[in-house]
Amino acid sequence: MNQLAFRCAPAPYIAGDTERRNVRRTGGILPMAIALLGLLASACGSPASTTSTTTTAPAPVAAVLTTSFVAAGCTAITQAMDGRITGCLRTGALNAGVYHISLQQIIGAKVTIPNTTAPKANAVKLSLSPASGPPGTTVTITGTMGSPPRPLPQYVNFCWDGCADGLQYGGVPLRWTGSNTFDAKLVVPAAPWVESNPARVITPRQAEFSIGVSCVVAFKGCGLGGAEGSARFRMTGTKKLAWCPSAANCASLAAGPAQVLPGQIIKVQGYAPLSSVIGSDQPFANQLQVTPGRPAGSTVKFKTFAKGGTEAFFGQAPIKIRPAPTFASLGTLSPGSTTLAGPGAVTADPANPARVFWCSGGQLGETGQGGTQLIPTQAAAKLLASLGYGFMGGSSPRCAAIAPLPLPPGTLPAVAAAFTVAVDDSAPPVYDVALYTTDGGAAWTPVPPPQGDARTAFGGFRFAGTTLQALYQSGGGFVNGAPPAVATSEMKSTEAGWQSGSLTCPASGPCATLGPYSPGNCAMNGTSQLVLYSAGQGASWLNPAWPQQLDACASAEVTSIGGQRLLAIASESSYPVRLSTDGGHSWSYVALPPLPRSVVGAGGGTGFGVDAGQLILLPSGGLLAYGVGQPQYRSLLLAPGKSAWCQVPSSVPLPTVQFSTSVGLAGNQLWWVPFDQQGAPSKPQAVAVSQIAC
Repeated sequence: MNQLAFRCAPAPYIAGDTERRNVRRTGGILPMAIALLGLLASACGSPASTTSTTTTAPAPVAAVLTTSFVAAGCTAITQAMDGRITGCLRTGALNAGVYHISLQQIIGAKVTIPNTTAPKANAVKLSLSPASGPPGTTVTITGTMGSPPRPLPQYVNFCWDGCADGLQYGGVPLRWTGSNTFDAKLVVPAAPWVESNPARVITPRQAEFSIGVSCVVAFKGCGLGGAEGSARFRMTGTKKLAWCPSAANCASLAAGPAQVLPGQIIKVQGYAPLSSVIGSDQPFANQLQVTPGRPAGSTVKFKTFAKGGTEAFFGQAPIKIRPAPTFASLGTLSPGSTTLAGPGAVTADPANPARVFWCSGGQLGETGQGGTQLIPTQAAAKLLASLGYGFMGGSSPRCAAIAPLPLPPGTLPAVAAAFTVAVDDSAPPVYDVALYTTDGGAAWTPVPPPQGDARTAFGGFRFAGTTLQALYQSGGGFVNGAPPAVATSEMKSTEAGWQSGSLTCPASGPCATLGPYSPGNCAMNGTSQLVLYSAGQGASWLNPAWPQQLDACASAEVTSIGGQRLLAIASESSYPVRLSTDGGHSWSYVALPPLPRSVVGAGGGTGFGVDAGQLILLPSGGLLAYGVGQPQYRSLLLAPGKSAWCQVPSSVPLPTVQFSTSVGLAGNQLWWVPFDQQGAPSKPQAVAVSQIAC
C-alpha cells in the first residue's frame, strides 16, 4: 500500500531531506488508496472550510533564517479547499545555485476493476441540501438504500464530477440515521481541481456537476470504478481567480527566505489546484520538491509514468542556495569525547584501552596483550530462557553489546553484555536484555533496570569515567526540559552491585550525547537515537530541533572537536556531517567534497548509507570513509583542512561494509567485527590509526 494512505498531515519534503531508506514514490495512487486516507481523517483535524473564492496572489514570504520548523512558524504542508497552500520544507544537501520549488502531487492511475459482483449504479439514492451554491458550499448528502449493508460502513468515498476520473473525497464519515439511511457532509471545491485520464485542470464554472458515492457496500475493487449512486449539484457565483489565469498556469507559489543554506527552513505559501481530499474538506498535499534552475514554462506540469499514474507539479517559487561551509573550512580538529550510535559490540576498557571487549553473534571475548580469551554464554542462554525469552534463529542468544565491569583486574573477565531476545516466541519486535558476569561467564545475573523500567528497555552501555552505565528507555518517553527520561544503572568499582543513576555528560567538551539505542530491523523501519544536550551539566536534557536523532543502522556519532563545537556524523543521513558551535543547541550542514568517480562510478553521489560507505571521525581529525564503492570496497580519507578525498592503500586492512558491521575506536586502534559472505559475524580485527593514511 502506498504510504500516502496513512498520513493525516504529510511532513514537509525535499529530495534528500529524509533518510535514504525511505522510498521515493514512483507511480500513481489508486482511488482505493485515496479512500483509505480518509479512515484517519476524523482524528487528523481539518482546516476551516471555505465558502468563497479568492482572487489574490500569494504575498511575499518573510525572511526567517532557521533550521527549526517551530521557529519558522509552520510545520506540515497543508492545503485548504480554496487551494491555499502553506507549509515549510528543509532544503536538502544541495550545491550552491538557483532552484525553484513546486508542489508535487500524485494523480490517480487508470486501473482494471476486478471481476467481482458490484452493486448496481443506482444502488444508493442520493439527495443534496442545498442542491446549488457557490464554490465552497457545504452540502449535506442524504443516502437511501433498498436494503441495509452489512456491516454498516462508518466511512465511504465520495467524488466530484465522476468517480472514475473526477476529484476524489476519500474516507468521508457517515452518520446512519436508520437501518438503510445515512447522511454526510461534503464541501464542494472552492478552487480548480485536477481530473485524470488524461490529467487536466478544471476550473469552477456555473454548471451542474455530479456528486457520487462508492464503497457503501464493501466488495473487492470497491472505489476503483463508478458510483453506486449520484446526484447533481449546480455551481453558481463563480469568479475569475487571479492565480489561475489559464489551465496551464493555474498555480502560484512564493517562498522565503529567498536565499538559504542547505538544511535551513523555507516557508512556502500560495495556491494550487486540488488533487484529492481526505474526508469532507481536507485537501491532500503530497510534498514540496526542489528542482535545479530558474522557473520556466507553465506553472502546471504533468508527467505520466510508463506503468500508469501521473505526477503533477504546481507552481514555481524561485530560491537561491548559498554555499555551505565545507569540512576543510573547519580547520584543524581536536576530537574529544565521542558517543557512537548503536548498541556497542566493541568496547575498550577506559582504565586500560589495550583491553578490548567484543561480541560477534554468539561469541564474546576479551582481546589484549595476552591474546584473546573467549567468554562462554551457555549459562546466559539458560538464564534468558528461564526468564521467558526466546532467541532469533536458534537456541542460543546473539550478543548486541558488551562492556567491561569496572572491578579490580582478575584472572576471569568480568563483563556486562546485552543479548537480543524475542518475547512470547514472537518476533518482531525484538529487544536487548542486559546480563553481567563476574566469573568469566560461568554464571550470569540480570542487570537490574531502574525502577519503573523493564528489562527489555535496555538501550546501550556508556562509561562515566570508569563507572559503567546501562541506559534504559523510559516508559514515558523523552520530554524536553524535564529531568532525564533516560535512566541508568551503575556498577561502582568498589562493589559488584547496581544502583539507579542518571545520564551524565561526556568526560570532555560540551554536554551533548546520544540517547538510548532501541533494536530495530534495519532492512525495514530501521532504528535511531535521540541527539541530546544539556545546559545544566546533566540536570536536565534537551533535544535540538535538528537533528533530533541519528540513524543507528549505519555508523553515526556525536563528537566534541574543541570549545563548544560538536560534529554529528551520520552515514545514513542526507546530511552526513553537521556542526554545532553552541554545545548542541543548533546545527548546520557541512559539505563534503564529492567522492572520486573512480570509486563510486559515473553516477557520483555520496556513496554512504546502510550497506554502503560509512563515515567515522579519527583521533587525528580526519574523516574516514570505509566500505565505499561496489563490487570492490575502497577506503578514503579526508584529512583536516583538505578539500579532496585520498584513497587509502588496499594494503591497509580496513572494514568493508556488510549489514550492521560494528566499528569502534579503542585507544590508538580502529576495531571492527567483520561479517563473512553468508552474513555471519566472525572474530574482531583491528588496525592502528597511524596506518590509516594515503
